[in-house]
Amino acid sequence: IMINKEHLHIHALNSISGIGPQKLELLLNYFDNPEEAWNCTNLNHLLDAGFSKKLAHKFLLEKQKVDINKYYNIICKNKIAIITKFDNDYPTQLRDIYNAPIVLYVRGNTSILNEPSVTIVGSRKFTPYGERVTQKIVSELTNANINIVSGLALGIDAISHHACLTSKGNGKTIAVLGGGIDDFSIAPRTNFKLANDILNDGGVLLSSFVPLTKPNKGTFPARNRIMTGISEVTVAVEAELNSGTLVTTKLAREFNKRLFAVPGSIFSQTSVGTNDLIKNGFASSLQDANDILNLFSIDNKHKNTNNYKPSSNEEKLIYDILKDKPDGLSIDKIIRNSKLKECEVGSCLVMMELDGGIKNLGGNIFTLK
Repeated sequence: IMINKEHLHIHALNSISGIGPQKLELLLNYFDNPEEAWNCTNLNHLLDAGFSKKLAHKFLLEKQKVDINKYYNIICKNKIAIITKFDNDYPTQLRDIYNAPIVLYVRGNTSILNEPSVTIVGSRKFTPYGERVTQKIVSELTNANINIVSGLALGIDAISHHACLTSKGNGKTIAVLGGGIDDFSIAPRTNFKLANDILNDGGVLLSSFVPLTKPNKGTFPARNRIMTGISEVTVAVEAELNSGTLVTTKLAREFNKRLFAVPGSIFSQTSVGTNDLIKNGFASSLQDANDILNLFSIDNKHKNTNNYKPSSNEEKLIYDILKDKPDGLSIDKIIRNSKLKECEVGSCLVMMELDGGIKNLGGNIFTLK
């Protein structure tokens, strides 16, 4: 990957401690080009650009600690591309948010950054229900050529990426990191292989942080801004009250993005946050991917119905019972005919409906879809 001189100097400026997007923009607006800004040693010029005296002194001091050649070598070794807000291939959706990052570091297939995408967020402490819902939604979206964005974290994030990689659709996955995207910095380390699988599948690793940045609590807000900013739609799968997921959904609302939440059991702690989003009118209730695909003018109806396969012996038993009842059966009769416990039947019916195998005709009467 070729890095031109302008990108290299913007990257060098971005590497200086204390220089965020707003301060970087001040420099680039004041000086004729990034190289001139980088080479500036005149305190008055920095003050004229809009820096405070304290920041101007810090800039000149911190600049001496930046080794451009070292960073250049890391960028080349890890095949990292640099995209700035002034480039045509900068993600259009992201450009429109307030205080969008000036610099993006990208590994992988940069051409997918401007394709339709959906961001999926959720709890690290996911439930089997959350896992199944995520796999179902991702499968339906990728089948419709929608890309999946998430944050490479443990839990729903990783499930989203995995589901995209294993789906039969053409959608790719974009992992937004809260640190560097070089091999040394990818975190969490348990998802290092996942990160490489994403690259090998034609996906993307993306960050606004310079290589060798280790993630910490202070870096995740910037990651979450990119995750919600880069997509038209954000989906919250599971979230406890006061969780990081809800912080991310708040950003989606601030950026005027469409927000969906997956409804869950009133007894589940991991669904308290998502149920609240729906109850308060902050998010639309997500039943299946059609709710999202309609926004993209894509019809997904009947796309996956023939692919349903029972995933347990109990589901197969219920499926076989319903096969002989085209007009449907009540839940009580399913319990009687299957000789399964009421809780087992209830759980199976929820999962079978999510997976597109059955539908509720109303009044708890179920039939095959």
